[in-house]
Amino acid sequence: MEKTEMMKHTKEPWVAEKTLQGRDSSISNRRGKTIAIAYQNENIDGDDLANAKRIVACVNACEGLTNEVLDKGILEDAIALVLNAGKDIGITWDGMEPYYEGVKVWED
Repeated sequence: MEKTEMMKHTKEPWVAEKTLQGRDSSISNRRGKTIAIAYQNENIDGDDLANAKRIVACVNACEGLTNEVLDKGILEDAIALVLNAGKDIGITWDGMEPYYEGVKVWED
C-alpha cells in the first residue's frame, strides 16, 4: 500500500474570534497564533465571524483525518450510511480499520 505524505497543516483544535481591532475575524491555533484572517467584505455572502467559525468547525470535526480520505468523499459516504440507517448510533473511529478501499482514513 502506498504511503501517504505526512500532513503539514496546523494541528487542531483551531479557534475563531474577532480580531483585537474588531474589524475582521481571526482563525488561530491552540496557542493563539493566527493561521488566517476572515475579512469583513460587504461584497460576499456571510459575515467574517460566521465564515471563520464555519472553517474552524469543519477543520476541528475532521481532526485526524487525512486530506486524501476527505478528497475521496469517504466521510460523506459514511455520514450518508449512518443517516440512512434510520437509527441513533454512536459514531466512533475506535475499532475502525485504518484503511478504507486502500485509502488511509486517519492520521497517526
